[in-house]
Amino acid sequence: MEDVYDTVSVGASGSFDAGSVKITPSARFTSLTLENDSAVTGDDKNSLWKVGVKAKSGIFGASLDYAETDKDGGLVAFDNDAAASLKGWTQTINGKADAEMLKASVGVDLGSQFNLSYTFVEIDQEGAANDIEENIAMLKYKPSSNFSAYLKFEEVELADNSEYDQGRLAFLWMY
Repeated sequence: MEDVYDTVSVGASGSFDAGSVKITPSARFTSLTLENDSAVTGDDKNSLWKVGVKAKSGIFGASLDYAETDKDGGLVAFDNDAAASLKGWTQTINGKADAEMLKASVGVDLGSQFNLSYTFVEIDQEGAANDIEENIAMLKYKPSSNFSAYLKFEEVELADNSEYDQGRLAFLWMY
């Protein structure tokens, strides 16, 4: 079997109560070295570190995450949903060299079955004209433990002042 890459990922998270607020901090560092394949990212050494904190109190929740990639490369996962990466809905810092990402979310429970949330994502990449701003609004509906639905809307603005919108209505039934 051919040696394709070497990777190391170290992370920590926890949670504690501060009065009526549950706080969950997290941190992770991931490094991936591609063997003899600098054509993929421009270099064979990639790293990404991220820190974040979530807070929940009663019906309100919020989170703040920050991630940064190395100047040599930022490809640390082959799946953008991996724990090593950080993403909004469609935008991610994974694979972007010398980039910073800020993600901030707020949400509120509207009764026992609905949740309304807003997420702001900003990705700045040094020396590149591909900075991204993403705004996401989502309404979740969960009437039972085996059925849920959500309505999600996203607006993305790119560095060239172009933008696009997209939405999704999804239903999930688990049996």
